[in-house]
Amino acid sequence: MSVESNIKYSIEHYGRDELDGAFIHACIAIDAVAKSRYPLLKNNERNKKFIDEKMLTITRHGFPGIHATSISYQFEHHSIRRDDNRSELSEIIYHVLRCELLHEAKLSDNLRFVEETVVADDNNSIILPKTLVKGLIGAVIEDDISLKKKFGYFLT
Repeated sequence: MSVESNIKYSIEHYGRDELDGAFIHACIAIDAVAKSRYPLLKNNERNKKFIDEKMLTITRHGFPGIHATSISYQFEHHSIRRDDNRSELSEIIYHVLRCELLHEAKLSDNLRFVEETVVADDNNSIILPKTLVKGLIGAVIEDDISLKKKFGYFLT
C-alpha cells in the first residue's frame, strides 16, 4: 500500500470519526516517508526525528491556534525512558499512539481525544485534540507536491 493510499484512508476514517483507523494510516504513511528520508536510522529514531522536524506543521494543523516546535507532557510510559518524567509529543505519537495501535490493535487507555484544541495531561493520561491526525497528514504531504495537490483541501 502506498503513502498516497494511507493518506486517503486516514482522511476517510477521520471523516467517519474512526480515530483508530485515521491514526494508524497516518502513522504508516509517516513510517514510509521517514524510512525514505533516514534509511540508516532505526525505525523509532527515524519516526521521532521526522515528527520532531515537522512539529511546526503538526501543531499548525493538529493543534489549531498553536504553533510550536516542541510540546512535552508530564507522562510516564514503559517505552519512554526519561529522568524528568516528561515525554515529548514525538515520543507519545510513536510509542503510545503508533506502537499500541500496531501491536495492541487499539488506542492506548492513556490517551483521550477531544474536539477542542488542548495541550493537557491529567493523572498520567494525555488529552489531545482529534485534529492531531490532520497535523500528521500535513507533515507527510507538505513536501510532496502531488500529495499536496491531491489532499491539500483536507488541511484547510
